[in-house]
Amino acid sequence: MPLQDATVQHSLQQMIAHFQAAIAQLKAEINQVCQADFAEQYKRLRSIKGNSYAVATALIETTNGFRDFTSAKALAKFIGVAPVIYQSGKVGITKGINRSGDAHLRGQLYMASLSAIRYNKPCRECYQRLKAAGKVTNVALMAVVNKLLRQAFAVVKFDEDFNPNYQPILRSMA
Repeated sequence: MPLQDATVQHSLQQMIAHFQAAIAQLKAEINQVCQADFAEQYKRLRSIKGNSYAVATALIETTNGFRDFTSAKALAKFIGVAPVIYQSGKVGITKGINRSGDAHLRGQLYMASLSAIRYNKPCRECYQRLKAAGKVTNVALMAVVNKLLRQAFAVVKFDEDFNPNYQPILRSMA
């Protein structure tokens, strides 16, 4: 048994408390900046059922206010939730998702998908359709993550609040 020094433990507890306070302060500042500089986008992202303030701020922060992307497909690829297709000649095999993106944001979106399948009608329908087709739970949840990203991209790019009964129409991104 190693010896436990009370002074060292007290010092470590103080350091942990200091770091936790600094993290809380930084989170508050990030949230404040997002609400001040990207208020409209923040409001629109929060209108999507299943998105928390943490997911909304992380999306705004990672995508530079969605200015860095011209399509939802590019956004999904950047974050690492797009399916990867390996091709050789006429054979194409889908091998899961591309994990090259932000793992922390992907984890937040995964947790948001668990909420979205309960409260977001299009996400729930997508999840149920995939499960009925025999897909594994994690595969269906990653599809819901992709759907959440597409919803987030659409509400920001087209300046509309989330509508669960939305019927798609053809329009250009220009």
